[in-house]
Amino acid sequence: MTAFDIKTLPNNLNGQVALVTGASRGIGRAIAIKLAELGANVVVNYNGSAAAAAEVVAAIKALGNGAQAVAIQADVSSVADADRLVAETVKAFGRLDVLVNNAGVFRGGLTDQLPLDDYHKLVGANIHGVYYTTRAAIPAIADGGAIINISSVVSKTAIPGFPNAAYSATKGFVDALTRGVAAELSPRKIRVNTVSPGPTSSDMINSLDQQTVDQLAQSTFFKRLGTPEDIAEAVAFLAVPRSGAWFTGQNLVSAGGATFSL
Repeated sequence: MTAFDIKTLPNNLNGQVALVTGASRGIGRAIAIKLAELGANVVVNYNGSAAAAAEVVAAIKALGNGAQAVAIQADVSSVADADRLVAETVKAFGRLDVLVNNAGVFRGGLTDQLPLDDYHKLVGANIHGVYYTTRAAIPAIADGGAIINISSVVSKTAIPGFPNAAYSATKGFVDALTRGVAAELSPRKIRVNTVSPGPTSSDMINSLDQQTVDQLAQSTFFKRLGTPEDIAEAVAFLAVPRSGAWFTGQNLVSAGGATFSL
């Protein structure tokens, strides 16, 4: 067997193309900018926030390192939109190397009280959106590329006083899909992993009452909420060919040691 020299792999994303879904704000925005800082050209996907997506594109171009960006509208819970998103990514930049499935929604509530409309939105965005976009990207993504799915620590643990069984279940799907697709794409050396944020300052956290937010912050070893940039760093680690070389089918938990013993 030929010896493998990890130093032959790039430690940046120069010349690569990254597609980040749900990238107009929050964690997705931070991920898009971080990948651009590493040299990638970035497709900033958004559903309804055109102005916010345009601001992310402007922020990437302002980095001054040559990274380019375009905003592409698509509702990834639609098969047609997911297919179009990948096709327009390849049309814009000629290739696709990194897919980050970040787009998703949060709806909390007790299982017998959660409105079915909210349940359907969870399934549409968090399950169908990830599956449809991954399905569309597989034929397009370059061998040796990376797919990174954003899950959550709640796919593995329940948080007392924070009812979200349906949301947790959708993230459990993401974890399982990651492992299966990682096995499928291993002959092409495409790395497929999950990043699971813990309590992180985001639209989801901001929708909660202050007492719950404080409890979530106290559940971490560092007694603070994570930031979108914390999560972006974890994604970047997996996306870069050298640092992520020996990771596939894995779930990288970025949670500040959160135990949820609230």
